[in-house]
Amino acid sequence: MTGKRRIPELVVEVKGQRLATEARIKILGVWIDKNLSFIPHVEEVCGKATRSMVALGKIMSNIGGARASKRKVMASAAISILGYAVEVWQPALRWGTARTRLDRVLRLAAIRVASAYRTVPTQDIMVVAGIPPAEVLFNGRANGWSEARRTEEWQSRWLTRVSWTKTLIPDLTEWKDRSHGEVDYHLTQLLTGHGENGVFLAKIGKRVDERCRDCGQRDHQGHAAFECQRWAAERAVMETEVGVRLGPHNLISTMLRDEASWGAIARYWRVVCSARERDSWSRT
Repeated sequence: MTGKRRIPELVVEVKGQRLATEARIKILGVWIDKNLSFIPHVEEVCGKATRSMVALGKIMSNIGGARASKRKVMASAAISILGYAVEVWQPALRWGTARTRLDRVLRLAAIRVASAYRTVPTQDIMVVAGIPPAEVLFNGRANGWSEARRTEEWQSRWLTRVSWTKTLIPDLTEWKDRSHGEVDYHLTQLLTGHGENGVFLAKIGKRVDERCRDCGQRDHQGHAAFECQRWAAERAVMETEVGVRLGPHNLISTMLRDEASWGAIARYWRVVCSARERDSWSRT
């Protein structure tokens, strides 16, 4: 076997029995191919982990059910399938095909953990769920990176991201290492911008325009949370509780300040989001 030369198929005859070479073999749970690319191994474990996540998904519905922290523990079962013997198959991470396949499984896990819409971009939902991309996660495990080193590598990739989630969560360390707060179906909509807002609904063809049905202004990702006059009274009560006027620039820092602030903001947004969903259902 070699990673540089293509070895032709060999057929050996022993006592009349023809023995042909195989393109890959399984040794101690790792699929080893003749070119040492380990792509077949990645394909096998991704298929197995995906089946595991689909099975777990049946008990992890978006609304209700286990909290995000418990969902993450369950999702770790699938992630551990991917990471088995990563020190051996780490060279596969050089290939975009392998990274893409691994990220698809991690994305599925992140969606289940955060109770997100399936339309959420991979980079954004993995940040919300606190699950690093495959290249960072598995290179870190194989090379024995510290948690700080792994976060630093992830942050360097996140810096180039342009999205609503990046606007809200610019610093991965304070978000990932928080001591309190669970994301859920409603809060994830606010953090990703994929949910009950005109910009998103128009993009996926469920509305003909981006206007807010309550005030007529452009219903962007943070409009209902920070601007819409329909929720002015509820917003004033919440901002009195947290002691600050909220906007995209200070939402996360305020939520991470203490558990009471997180709870006040989460309750406020749950009221707003739930009402908007009911209104949307009533119009269909």
